[in-house]
Amino acid sequence: MAAMLFALTVLLVLPHAYGQRTAAATGSVCTGVFAAFTPTKENRRVYMTVGDSEKIYFKHRETVVLNNLDLHKTYIVHIFDGDKQTDAWKLRFDRLKVHMVTIWRSPGYWHMDPNPSGKCGEK
Repeated sequence: MAAMLFALTVLLVLPHAYGQRTAAATGSVCTGVFAAFTPTKENRRVYMTVGDSEKIYFKHRETVVLNNLDLHKTYIVHIFDGDKQTDAWKLRFDRLKVHMVTIWRSPGYWHMDPNPSGKCGEK
């Protein structure tokens, strides 16, 4: 009986001893449509940063451009046109109750939409 109890205890502890835990959920950012009333050549200068990320250009729509972001951290999204910052806002996944957002531009406005489906291009 004692041997069986010992074996069950080892089986319960073994996965934790080897670091086999459930992976923590993370957040992702997708790029969406870039529909601005400017010539295509000028659009190439427009990019964003999320927190401390590298420059992210709007070359491919409906593409995951950042992932593994902490759901409980506040990130600042900055939009730049060349060297000039044109817009900024805060992003926090847990307050939006999603793991993915899409950042896109309509004529005159920037948007950040939650993606509850978890897939780029779907809402």
